[in-house]
Amino acid sequence: MSESQLSTFLEARSGRIAIVRNDGNVMLTDQTGSVTVTLTSDAGTALARDRSSAVSARYVLPIWSPDASRLALLELRSAQPLTQETTLEGLLGVFVQAQPGSRMQEQTLGGAISHDITDAEQFAFEPRRVTLEFAGRHMSSALYTVSPNGPGPLKEILYSEEPIEYVDWSPIGDSLGVLTRGKDAQTLTVVASDGSRRQSVAEGVQLRWNWNADGEDLLTQTRSGVTVRKAVTGEKVVTIEAGGDASVSSQFSPDGKMLAIARYDGTETALVLADRNGVEQRTIAKVRGEVHYAWSPKGDALAFIAREDGRLGGALRIVNTAAGEPQLLSSAPVVGFFWSPDGTRIASFSPLELGLMSSDDNTPSAVSEDSANPMLVQTIEVAQGAAGARKVLYMDPSRRFLALLVDFDRYNHAVTIWSPNSRRLVVPFSVGVGQGGGVDYVAEMEASGSIWPRVLGEGSLAVWSPR
Repeated sequence: MSESQLSTFLEARSGRIAIVRNDGNVMLTDQTGSVTVTLTSDAGTALARDRSSAVSARYVLPIWSPDASRLALLELRSAQPLTQETTLEGLLGVFVQAQPGSRMQEQTLGGAISHDITDAEQFAFEPRRVTLEFAGRHMSSALYTVSPNGPGPLKEILYSEEPIEYVDWSPIGDSLGVLTRGKDAQTLTVVASDGSRRQSVAEGVQLRWNWNADGEDLLTQTRSGVTVRKAVTGEKVVTIEAGGDASVSSQFSPDGKMLAIARYDGTETALVLADRNGVEQRTIAKVRGEVHYAWSPKGDALAFIAREDGRLGGALRIVNTAAGEPQLLSSAPVVGFFWSPDGTRIASFSPLELGLMSSDDNTPSAVSEDSANPMLVQTIEVAQGAAGARKVLYMDPSRRFLALLVDFDRYNHAVTIWSPNSRRLVVPFSVGVGQGGGVDYVAEMEASGSIWPRVLGEGSLAVWSPR
């Protein structure tokens, strides 16, 4: 056995990593990549029985249960007539002629944006990827649970004729919240983890939610306002905010006893602490721009960025929930970040200007002149403030991971890129994007940056188990 093999053999493991492979299937591995379990093998495209259409299925999001005993797998399916072109890339614009009722979906840095299509319409922007959904195309989705000790059968707990956008386990692991998108609104449904019951809880535009720590209540927010509801019945417990001109974002604290409320009036955000019934305690920050934030795992601090003038990145700050003023953690614009499980570190992702990279910088790099969205990955020791930042990797995030980063304040509740012991990270990145395609890989690394990252193989998304 070589020295490197011996080192890998003796390395202390921490949890397991679920990876969405580039073929749309899901596998599990440990941090060394030496122990793998295949969970699915049926993703791909096949002819329908009548040979009139191509049926495609891909698993797009694995989410661990709180005790790591189960995985929820989100699958997206589509059936498309073979004569219709559906996906185009690298375009300067799109000219569409289609029957009324068709829709176009543009995949941007901010996520998926849908447009109704008239008989003839010119789109003058520069989309990275465009999917045309012609009238008559059938799209659906399914949610499964599976044991991570596989291989074993997937248990379908929900099938939907509408796209499922987001899924999150309840903190006690007995149910899942599922967000589906209809033509005019989104719907939140709570589904038992064994599929035995389901309840529509809320409906609206720009619908978001998060669980209380006891799993009994949900905090839902739409354009109509913010409401605490019973998870089992959808019954309103209390209305926190009525709809108005301000954009409001709210989250329960990890222990469920407090709320953070961010009110954005188009120019400035007030970040407010309140009790669980919405009674305000104090304003902890006022910042220019729209604030996106995440509670520390212990609930003693909030980290946030403020996006100004439509920019995705903003300076990263932290504020103690008991007292004090916000402190700067990173002056470099941060697109998204994830807390470590023990709350001592934050992994941040900042847009990178390739021309500013120093020639004597020894930070591992997976970027090139062809990189689409080059970024710097840093880990920050929260107790040390801005002085505790360490560069650990330059990389170009995979499309799926970029979508998580942009929406980090939601995905912080459902997934983590940190190992359970808070010492390691897993990051999906792309290589060769500007060369007509690109391949996604998954890197695993020490949070200290002291050891060169290890590539675990191909994959567009990777999430670590909570234990």
